[in-house]
Amino acid sequence: MRWLADLTPDEKAHLLPYISEAETTQYLAVDDGVVNGLISKGVLYRAASVGSVVDGFAVNMQPWARKCLNKDPELLWGAGPRPLTPRERFWAR
Repeated sequence: MRWLADLTPDEKAHLLPYISEAETTQYLAVDDGVVNGLISKGVLYRAASVGSVVDGFAVNMQPWARKCLNKDPELLWGAGPRPLTPRERFWAR
């Protein structure tokens, strides 16, 4: 819970769709440092071990984090800009 109170704007931007759009799964880039940081903090987890560079890997939010953020969505105020999807990153090269 303490980590959720100290999120960076980039971390908030990655978590926002899980709450604001009620997303269960996002397909995120495996090389995204923010995503990997949230996974190592236990806020997110890889939902599948198979994915692709173009479409990304399935990443879900831990139930405890979803419950806390649904209860207190103000923790996501100040989110940075929406991160590019893996497909957008791939075609932007």
